[in-house]
Amino acid sequence: GGVKTLTIGSYVDGIWRSIKGAMGNAVFRFEAGKKVMVDFEFKGIWVPPTDVALITPTWTTVAPLRFVSSGLAVGAANPKCANLTIDLGNQVILREDSGTSSGYISACITDRKMKGTIDPEAALVATRDNLGDWLARTEAALAISLGAATNGVAFAAPKLQFTNVQEADRNGTYVEQVDFVLNRSAAAGDDELTITFQ
Repeated sequence: GGVKTLTIGSYVDGIWRSIKGAMGNAVFRFEAGKKVMVDFEFKGIWVPPTDVALITPTWTTVAPLRFVSSGLAVGAANPKCANLTIDLGNQVILREDSGTSSGYISACITDRKMKGTIDPEAALVATRDNLGDWLARTEAALAISLGAATNGVAFAAPKLQFTNVQEADRNGTYVEQVDFVLNRSAAAGDDELTITFQ
C-alpha cells in the first residue's frame, strides 16, 4: 500500500515515447570539482508511441551543484577524495499479470542493498585506520553537504561500513580504493540514507 510508480517519457522529433508503472535505481556520482551527476535506470511497461507537439520548456537558472566545499565526513575523518559513489542498490522486477494487454501490471522493487565507493588519500594509521575499521567491521556516519542554504542538498548515512579496502594510485599519490555498504540504523530499518533538499 502507498507504493508509487512513475510514467516516464521523452519527446523524440514529435513522437512521445514512454513507459508506465515504472520503478528504478539511482547511482549518485561525486567527482571533485565537477557537477554531481545521477545515473537513473528504470523498468516499466512499454506504452505505444503517439504523436505529440513538442513542449516549450522553462529552463532553470539555478547553477548545478558541484562536489566542492562538501563538508565530507566519514565518522570523525574528513577524507581527501577525488571520487565517491552512492548506489541505492534497488533490484527491480516487472510484476506479471495475464489480465493486461502487455502481460505486466507494474514494476516493483523487491530488494535493496545500498553501497558505494570512495578513494581517499592514504593516511597514517593514527590519523585514520581504514584497514582496521574494515577488519573490525566498524560503522561510521557519512555526511556530505553541497551548495548553499537556499540551494543545497545534504546526504546523511548513519551506518557506513567498509566491505573492502585496496591500495591504489591516483596521479602518483597513494590512495585507498574503498567499497562500503550503508546499513540500517534503527531496528525498523529504511533509514540507511537520507537526502535533504535545502
